[in-house]
Amino acid sequence: MKGSRRFLLVLTCILVAMSCFAGVFACSTPCEHTWGEWATVTPAGCETSGTEQRECPLCQETETRPIQATGHDYGEWIDADSEAGTVGHYQCANCQKYFDSEHNELDSIIDTPVTCQHDWAPATCTTPKTCLLCGDTEGGLGEHVWGEWTSNGDGTH
Repeated sequence: MKGSRRFLLVLTCILVAMSCFAGVFACSTPCEHTWGEWATVTPAGCETSGTEQRECPLCQETETRPIQATGHDYGEWIDADSEAGTVGHYQCANCQKYFDSEHNELDSIIDTPVTCQHDWAPATCTTPKTCLLCGDTEGGLGEHVWGEWTSNGDGTH
């Protein structure tokens, strides 16, 4: 009986060791991936690329790939509007940026020099005449305007 117990103990140890070895061996076998659908992680913009990713449901490994930037959708040319004070331009339907006839980006479509009815603040000794509406400046600095001398009480001014 003592021998059969020992045999069963040795047999159990061997079986446990084999199943552990088989488990480790099975984990190191390469997965034959069955990839899921690509999902957008970061959408592409007009000027920036994005990324998309998919996952294998068997081993949870992921693959990532770039999405090419979409480029601008300039649409139709928008003519200048003198009443609104705008220059002719394109406007991207996606990012809303403005572009000139050669597709160069514009900082603004406002045509300030044509539409501004300047409201000038007078020049001072530190700033030229400045339009209060559009910020344009004209001319040089103004003259100093000297006031009356005041005494500081110690005989100096």
